[in-house]
Amino acid sequence: MSQTELWSYVSALVLTATAFITFYRDRHKYKKWQRRLLIVLIFGAGAVSCILVHQSEKSAREAETRSGDQITKLGQEVRSEKDDNARNYVRYSEQFNLLNDKINDLKTKVRTERLQKELEDTQKELQANQKAMAPGPKARIGFSFYDMSALRTDTDVTSAVARITDNVVEIEFMLVNRTDVNAGAGSYWIIICDQCKFKSEPAGAVKIPGSPEQERMFAFDRMLNHVHSPTTKLQIEAPPNVSAIQISFRYACTNCESEGYKYFNIGLIR
Repeated sequence: MSQTELWSYVSALVLTATAFITFYRDRHKYKKWQRRLLIVLIFGAGAVSCILVHQSEKSAREAETRSGDQITKLGQEVRSEKDDNARNYVRYSEQFNLLNDKINDLKTKVRTERLQKELEDTQKELQANQKAMAPGPKARIGFSFYDMSALRTDTDVTSAVARITDNVVEIEFMLVNRTDVNAGAGSYWIIICDQCKFKSEPAGAVKIPGSPEQERMFAFDRMLNHVHSPTTKLQIEAPPNVSAIQISFRYACTNCESEGYKYFNIGLIR
């Protein structure tokens, strides 16, 4: 049961208890049949409120699960497409190399100038096709804390210092594509420290069913070259008496470099 659902139940029960206490205090003002009717209405309304809370939370969980499944499927399709492209390129490269070897072998056996010329032209065409089928340049997505210096330079801001109030720190980050290649559709993941909690759900974030409480996934359609994304705010509840926390980031897209997690530090001012 989530905190939101728990507080919704508590609110419904508190309202029911308040209504009953008010009725009980003034019960002498009502006839016997009116008292019975009011008791049924008060507790009936409380039960209906709890049922509505349950149905609302159930619908929200189902919607979140559906969104998570869709994004997980997108991530799997991205990885599958990248793997297929890599396998196809390796297979075609092997075939091209085999044909190239056969041409070189034939060139040692033919004697006429005309045949030598035909073989050389064929070999040039083969090499041009091989070059054309080679994978193109890849995009690389960077993570940067929001800072004007990150917009003016080609350097990502990988550490930050922020004030913490009531054990909650708020930071802003953005994604940056500093390559010459447009990044296709993809996803990225943010993981906060093990003892940390998300104070509120970040905009656009999805909690994948079964994933750690500290992990959220975000999807993006594409990212043009040499641009940055809109900023995203994170409200993180940090453990008491720590001077710094760490978050990690990784990403995947249809034509991105395959990179692992990167780690970023946030110093805390209390």
